[in-house]
Amino acid sequence: MERSARAKHISVSVRPYNGVRVAVPRGVSFARAELFARSKAGWIQKQIDKMKQMEAVASALTAP
Repeated sequence: MERSARAKHISVSVRPYNGVRVAVPRGVSFARAELFARSKAGWIQKQIDKMKQMEAVASALTAP
């Protein structure tokens, strides 16, 4: 979780090699952001699985 001055809403992103990021706007507590992220647990897990597959393919393509 990370406080973001630019964020207007709580947002969750999953990126290859970086993992999960929850952007928390000013004025929103980390507790509320955690509840939001927990409500999106199914979606987050699905995205993590996709990223792991992409990372595996990328490492297989770049391996000598």
